[in-house]
Amino acid sequence: RVVVEVHSLPGMEVRKHLLAESLKSALTIVALTQKTKDCLMNYGLNESLIKVEPDGVNIEKFGVKLSREEARKELKIPTNRTIISFVGRFHTMNNEKGIPEIISSSKCLFKKYKNLYLYFVGGPVKVCNTEYDHVASYRSLIRKLELPEKRFIFLEKQPVKQVPLWLKSADVLLMPHPKTEFYSIYVSPLKMFEYMTSKSPIVASRLPAIEEILTHNENALLAEPGNAEEIACKIQIALDKKEKSKKIASAAYLDVQQYEWKKRALRILNFSKEKMKFKLQAELKDKSITGCL
Repeated sequence: RVVVEVHSLPGMEVRKHLLAESLKSALTIVALTQKTKDCLMNYGLNESLIKVEPDGVNIEKFGVKLSREEARKELKIPTNRTIISFVGRFHTMNNEKGIPEIISSSKCLFKKYKNLYLYFVGGPVKVCNTEYDHVASYRSLIRKLELPEKRFIFLEKQPVKQVPLWLKSADVLLMPHPKTEFYSIYVSPLKMFEYMTSKSPIVASRLPAIEEILTHNENALLAEPGNAEEIACKIQIALDKKEKSKKIASAAYLDVQQYEWKKRALRILNFSKEKMKFKLQAELKDKSITGCL
């Protein structure tokens, strides 16, 4: 009996149909988003086979008890800075994750926040092949927009135990994914759940898959994807309206409790056990009918 977790569908229609046919024999199909489930059903898979379970997080590991100032001291970051951060790999499957839009959005932010710094933590920063030197293109955009280069800090992937400190150290955490099929339908970002444990306010893109977890003005601030001005506006709200920021960050922390990895695994296991029980009952019934005949 096989449980299959689907992270995306092939681009070609014939391959989608072939995948759907092969999945019909699975005991359980786990879809990361409701949108993925809808796509699978459009290709003939029975709804009863599919369990929607977003990604998750190890809350014990990420829910550090330090304050923002304490986290900054651990990381040797000046405590008086206004910090907005993007934490995670800069690309996924060679897809941009919104860093150019973050850079563009900062142009008006620097006018208002004199001690603002943007941290991009997760790399890669140093690459041998210039074709994949994305940081070089980011720095080129910074120069083109005549922004202060020293305010943009790009860091390689950090030790796992330090990632929660980077999340905690930020005044605002950013996840402005672009509007693509991949991010709109299939993605359930690990980054999002890790962000939610930090009790720092999140500014993310208003995309269908993201909105299955994040709700504007409730547990995050959502901006139209690709809209640098709106991203900047949401960042300003997060920085200026302290009580609102605290409220949505606390709501995100409460919401993320249900996405702990062990709870997720148990839900999948229980769903699959019920499917197994149903299949065994059906098989016994078929044998009984055959025997009578």
